[in-house]
Amino acid sequence: MGVDACLTSHKVYYVNFEIDCALRTVHHAPSNAETRAYPDTESMGAPTILLLDDDPTVRLVLHTMLERRDVEVLESEGEKSAVAQCEQHPAGIDLLVADVVLRDNTGPGVVRRVKYLQPHLRILFISSFTINELDENGLLEARDLLPGSVEFLAKPFTSDEFLERVDGLLRGRPNGSG
Repeated sequence: MGVDACLTSHKVYYVNFEIDCALRTVHHAPSNAETRAYPDTESMGAPTILLLDDDPTVRLVLHTMLERRDVEVLESEGEKSAVAQCEQHPAGIDLLVADVVLRDNTGPGVVRRVKYLQPHLRILFISSFTINELDENGLLEARDLLPGSVEFLAKPFTSDEFLERVDGLLRGRPNGSG
């Protein structure tokens, strides 16, 4: 099944989701990934994830995928709103899921700004370009990736692949392993 991006001229494929663009409803397809909660402590609540993508349909799909987890989800369409979200959440954002190519900047460019505000922030870059294409064009260098802290996931990906990577990063394990 695909996702027709109503506001853009491309298709984004997510195997486990079907979006009806006219009604803006999301239908979950069966999945092997169970609902997963993250252990809370008295001083910390559920992890907070910031989604940074200039495509509202992609943010909707990712947000819906994350509803299967015990997380707080924030959204941002660009650099200015991502910085504002980080300023408004001084207690901490645990994970930034950022598209590499944005209208107003690049994901890595935004990360450089928000890491100042959120130094312990873990990063999951997503893109329809391969890591080699991004590296060749100077958008994201493979050497900047740090397993368990800064990782990359190429589109298209399944909800299971995405959630495994999110789980691994929130637990500090590389590539969703463990």
